[in-house]
Order: sequence, then structure tokens, then C-alpha cells
Amino acid sequence: MFSSKILALSVAAAAAISSAEAFSASMRHDNGHGRSLFVCGEGKWKCTKRGWWNVCLWGSCQCEAGYKKDWAGRCTVEPDCPTPTTQSNVNLDEWTRATWYIQKQQENEYQPKDKLFCVSATYRVEPDRKVPFFSGKVISVYNYANEGKVNGKPVNGRPGATETPGLVLCGRQPDSDDAAKLVVAPCFLPNALAGDYWILGAGPSPDNYEWAVVSGGKPTRKFADGCTTKKNGINGSGLWIFTREPTGPEAERGVAAALDVLREKGYATSQLIDVPQEGCTREGALIQPNNKK
Repeated sequence: MFSSKILALSVAAAAAISSAEAFSASMRHDNGHGRSLFVCGEGKWKCTKRGWWNVCLWGSCQCEAGYKKDWAGRCTVEPDCPTPTTQSNVNLDEWTRATWYIQKQQENEYQPKDKLFCVSATYRVEPDRKVPFFSGKVISVYNYANEGKVNGKPVNGRPGATETPGLVLCGRQPDSDDAAKLVVAPCFLPNALAGDYWILGAGPSPDNYEWAVVSGGKPTRKFADGCTTKKNGINGSGLWIFTREPTGPEAERGVAAALDVLREKGYATSQLIDVPQEGCTREGALIQPNNKK
């Protein structure tokens, strides 16, 4: 699923450009007691000693899973995670044929667990859809989800989004010879500000995709069962398992095939969350039926 987390990048970039103070603030971390500290990279500051009036006297960065500290004590040394291979000869016409239903995915900064109900993604090749400074293939992306429960408040992968059918994102194919490595962002942003969208596997055949697994770029977090993408941040996060059918035996077989692909490529599956699809009505969602059965 193309996540609309990329929208936050434009907001952050605009703030940095318009205000030196905002840029400075983005490079520092406030400990809640009036002291500002340099950011920890892929980690969070933890105070280990406090003095009078609860003022933090000393502390250190607590690293995210797999990350190690550099010479300055920041969590910037990435774990030893291999770059995965992607699906060969991806057929984008077949990819966009029908709506995808997300069965499992990782929680991330812009798709928290309470907004992972009835999640679906519909892709369309629309000739009039354009992005700045790019003349290659563009795919319109219509995401849908509910907040709080099945058939709850419709959301579109970002805080406060209730539009119908919602914010349209643009997938792009920068390399005309590699349809498995796409990038995605709101359509008004250039490719340089887009996030990676890698199709790791899809099957059972190039002319009939009934399941797929997508990674938001290279894994950089290490767990006991393998590596996976970041939870926080703008780029390099997200992991999704898709099926054409929302429920039933075909969906179950698709999930099993996708999990096999992830394990084969060394991905951690322990961080995936089940996405409820039973009983979803998807009112207002753009749905393309799966007519090839």
C-alpha cells in the first residue's frame, strides 16, 4: 500500500525553509525540563540522573532495535541487514487491475494500529495524472481505512483525513526497466521527495496476481527473526501483505505465500499486525472488482 506518510515530508520541508528556528528545532530533542539535546538518530533520549527541581543532569540515547551508537553517542549505526531482491518482471497492468486488500502490515508513524481496519488500496493508470519534473509512468493511488473499528470513521492514512475517496497519491516508476522498485508521494511532490515502494513478491503468475508483499525500501531494524523497515520517519518504513480477496481461503493462501517470501528474504514477520477485513462495507471507497477468478 502506498502510505500517505510522505505528506508529512512536505510539511516538514516547508517549515524548515520558512523558519531557521523550525530547522534548529527539528535537529534537537527537548527533554521536557527546559534543556535541548541533539537528536539521537534512530533512538530516544533517556535521562539517567536528575538533580534539584528534577533537572536532568545526565542521560544517553536509547537505540531502536538493531541500531548501535556512533562516536557521539547517537544511534546512527545501522544493523547489518541485507538489501532484499525484488520481484522480477512485474506486470503493472495486472497490478492495477483490481483493488488490493491489506491482510497484514506493520504499524508506522502515519498508520497507527487504531487506523488499521478494512484497509484497501486501489491503483489506476490515469493519463492526465502528472507529477513535477517527471515524464515516466504515473499510477494514481486511492487508499482507504477505518479508524477504531470495522466500518468506523473513514481515514486515508494521515491524521484527520476523511475525504471521499480521499487524498490521491502518485506512484512513479523512475527506472523504466524495473517496475518492482517504485516511489510514491502526494502528486504535487517531485520524485526526490518520494518514498520507496518495493514489490518483493507477487503471484501466482505475472498475468494473475492474487497476492503480493511490499516493503517501504531497505530493512534497517533487526529483530530475533530477521530485519524489517523503520517504524518512525518519513522514508524507509512500511511493510504490507496484499490479497485480491478480502477474506476466505484464497486470502489465507495468499498470506501464507507472502509470509514465505518474507522469511526467505530475511524479513522479520513478528512486527506485522493483522488487519481486520471481515464485515467491511468500505462506504465511499473506490473499489475495482476482482473479475479474474
